[in-house]
Amino acid sequence: MKADTAALGRIPISAYQYCEAVRTASSMGWYVFPPTDFSLSYDGTEVFIADEGEWRPLISEPLPENLESRWEAEFESKFGACPNMLSELSDPGVVQIFTGLFVSTPKNQWSHVRPLVNIHAKSSFWCYEGIVETDSFSPLPLFINIQMTRTNSEIYFPKEFPLFQISCVPSEIRDLNKAAHMATVFDDVVPMAGLSKTLRRQPGVSVPLGQYGTEVRKKRKQIHA
Repeated sequence: MKADTAALGRIPISAYQYCEAVRTASSMGWYVFPPTDFSLSYDGTEVFIADEGEWRPLISEPLPENLESRWEAEFESKFGACPNMLSELSDPGVVQIFTGLFVSTPKNQWSHVRPLVNIHAKSSFWCYEGIVETDSFSPLPLFINIQMTRTNSEIYFPKEFPLFQISCVPSEIRDLNKAAHMATVFDDVVPMAGLSKTLRRQPGVSVPLGQYGTEVRKKRKQIHA
């Protein structure tokens, strides 16, 4: 599902109204959901999965039957068994969750797999973040690795609520980050005149709340006009 500026209604009203930076970050990319409901538990050493009212150690768990049967009919003869939905990794409490989706991107566009932006749904686990070169390494099985942090309690993953977020980033982002230079206001290279547009508190000047957002939205309207 396309990500939205309100982050599923989770950001404060004031941030939605005035903070264009938060709105923009929240809306980047798509929300990705689990393929089915499931529950996990972690005792600090081992991960368990709920199975008809009982708990059993998690080693691996298949995709829902409708997805697995489709894989078997169309792909098993060429690529082997269907990838598992859940797999416990070698590090304690780390689980890989496969969504049943595959992703590819246009040339020079990579996939940024990350936690939900500005949505803090649960304190019981967190998602690892990664950037994959899905313009050439594709179609990529779309998965997320999570680190479970809460012990001895059920952690429920509903299929109706997104698990993580994915967006496209330009491939040159890696080289741009290597060449980037962070400057402070005490460096000669900083355009001091620009501070008049970014500082709200200035002697004798009243910079309205949300000025950045107003200017950015106006600029976007002009581009798309």
